[in-house]
Amino acid sequence: MSKKRKTYSLSKKAKIVLEVIREECPLNEIATNYGVSPQLNSQWKVEFIENMPALFDKKKTEVEQMKKEHSAEKDDLINQIGQLTVDLTWLKKKNRIKSQKYRKEGTYRVRKPEDYGQATVLTFRITLFISLLQKSWRSRTKSGRSRY
Repeated sequence: MSKKRKTYSLSKKAKIVLEVIREECPLNEIATNYGVSPQLNSQWKVEFIENMPALFDKKKTEVEQMKKEHSAEKDDLINQIGQLTVDLTWLKKKNRIKSQKYRKEGTYRVRKPEDYGQATVLTFRITLFISLLQKSWRSRTKSGRSRY
């Protein structure tokens, strides 16, 4: 039978690491008090000490926030492109079926400017959207390299 791994909350880890760093009592005693192995306490202490400078680096957190926002925006735009592509394919198929129907009936109609259909308008919207997306991306990069 396999044991289920214990998971510790961040606040509990921080509390344990602070006690280990203070060195008020031996490492083994802290380990028995919290039910955590001494090796794990040592690992957490080393990890804390290595990542301590990052706590005071505000620029890095701002960059991480910008990266998160950028990836969320990028995912949203990709979803929009996908939806517009699906809509375009559906409208093209619908338009093709209509034109086949008119050919079978032998009736042809003269198209008015407002009768060009949703497929043409949607194609224009997609190309405009993609060009704006590319311009936006170019403005965020300097000399072809991303600023992240």
